[in-house]
Amino acid sequence: LHGAIENETQKVSNGADDEITENNWLYNWNQIFNNIHENKLNNCTRPLDFDYPCQIQIKNLPNTLFTFPLSNVLCSRMICEYGVPLNLSNKYEFCGTKVVNTAWQIDNHLIDFPLPFSSAIRSNTFEQLHLNSYFDLHLHKLIIFGPCSHTKMYNLDDTIFISYATIIVFLPSNYIGGNYRFIDQDLEATSTSVFNQHELNNSKAFIIVVPTDCEHEIEPIEKGFKVLLVYHIVTKSK
Repeated sequence: LHGAIENETQKVSNGADDEITENNWLYNWNQIFNNIHENKLNNCTRPLDFDYPCQIQIKNLPNTLFTFPLSNVLCSRMICEYGVPLNLSNKYEFCGTKVVNTAWQIDNHLIDFPLPFSSAIRSNTFEQLHLNSYFDLHLHKLIIFGPCSHTKMYNLDDTIFISYATIIVFLPSNYIGGNYRFIDQDLEATSTSVFNQHELNNSKAFIIVVPTDCEHEIEPIEKGFKVLLVYHIVTKSK
């Protein structure tokens, strides 16, 4: 196996990256998650290497770019006009009370981003995971989390295609609370990742790679809106 990996690494260095196979990538992927596990996931969320304002274009408003963090008014408008309620994993509290939804998803065909920003997300992901042209990055949706008084669990991977990993981009947002944690049943409970964006840098985007089909926990949001993007790593169509 090690000899095969070395051979493929040499091919990549020679520019023949079309020779990379799914098994080779899975080897690298397992190595990455072994390292994350050993580090107790303390360093798995990374600032996006992008030194310009993060902007979004709403396709029904083609001539306008909106800069993050978005205003509460714009977030509310996007929810009203384009939002679809995000499915909860914990639909009921322990006492049997139904949890009120406070998160909405907006499909990728309704939004767009300037090429430099999209390219930065792609290059950061490919560099972190040592990917090449055998794989592609697919923008799935934008999610807006609104104010809520309860911790809520979500599954963000409601896809019908094969995805090897989920990429979450935490966009600059104005909110209080809303710590994020992903929970993977294949990892120990102590190896979940807690991320508090607004305590780090509210003007930067942050990126994290997580297993597909894990659960995503959002702690109560006192006020404001937490906005993120969901991407998937897929193989390129033949």
